[in-house]
Amino acid sequence: MGVRELISCLVLIPAACQPTEVRPVVRVSAAVSTRAALLALEPEYEQLSGVDLRFNFGASSDLARQIISAGGANLFLSADEIQMDRIEETGQVVEGTRCDLLSNQLAVVELAELPTRMGTPFDAARLASEDVRRISIAEPNSVPAGRYARMWLESLGLLEHVDAKLIPALDARGAVAAVEAGGADVGVVYATDAMQARSLRIAHTVPQAQGPAITYPMALIRGSAVTAQSQALWEYLRSEQAARHFRAQGFLVLGR
Repeated sequence: MGVRELISCLVLIPAACQPTEVRPVVRVSAAVSTRAALLALEPEYEQLSGVDLRFNFGASSDLARQIISAGGANLFLSADEIQMDRIEETGQVVEGTRCDLLSNQLAVVELAELPTRMGTPFDAARLASEDVRRISIAEPNSVPAGRYARMWLESLGLLEHVDAKLIPALDARGAVAAVEAGGADVGVVYATDAMQARSLRIAHTVPQAQGPAITYPMALIRGSAVTAQSQALWEYLRSEQAARHFRAQGFLVLGR
């Protein structure tokens, strides 16, 4: 059943079974880097489906920990395969619903109002120079964006030269905020987050072929019965309607 047909079935549920004043709730735990895209599609989907979407945004590692210990999510959208693996190992992923939804890229950002520290054209070696004193990344030990940043720096042979300069932030968005606030000279962040930061300049977007493989898996989560509403949302997020919102925020939409 396609997304439109499934949603149409929900809308036609008799009022006696689904009072108009009480909308079904679908709880979504999602990587903070997907926040802008999901909030953009929220009004459209809620009007279309008649459900109430409740989002819990955060670092994928924190969200996985919450789901494993206390549940509370109908659907999980992770910025990292490892965190989805953790949940799947506990048996909480609904069989057949795990899929790779999105991809992302890394970007090097700096304050737009200041002269570039990274050169024109971009010169990655300048990250190790005295011009760059502090480099903001997400926490690499627990946040996918930070781990990807370190992997890229290591692939360039720069990690040992810049390791002491790295300033870990709580999550992907925090790494951007550190540069915006002047706490770091540059940041290695998600390209999607960089696009939303108007005060920053993207000095370089890492081509997919040169950066780590960044995959956002999605799955329905057990804990309570898998409702028609959560199944419909899963279908919608894989639809072309949702893909338009993800692309508008800079995500690469994977095969559906």
